Amino acid sequence: MKSIKNISIILKNNGLDSENYSEDDINALNVSLSLTKLIYRIINTPLLDENGNIEKESIKVIQQGRDMLKQIQ
Repeated sequence: MKSIKNISIILKNNGLDSENYSEDDINALNVSLSLTKLIYRIINTPLLDENGNIEKESIKVIQQGRDMLKQIQ
């Protein structure tokens, strides 16, 4: 939610003109978008396979989530 609020504030303050965006604004938007895509992947990646074993892809996505959280803290 904090990420969405930050995007909203940046867009409201800078409008549609790309000249108004600082390097920090662009980086914040990129991090927020990456976080959004990662959350989508976490939600949509099956945790278990048909035999009840943990999917390798779910482990990969969860680790990416942990790495992302370390970066933004």
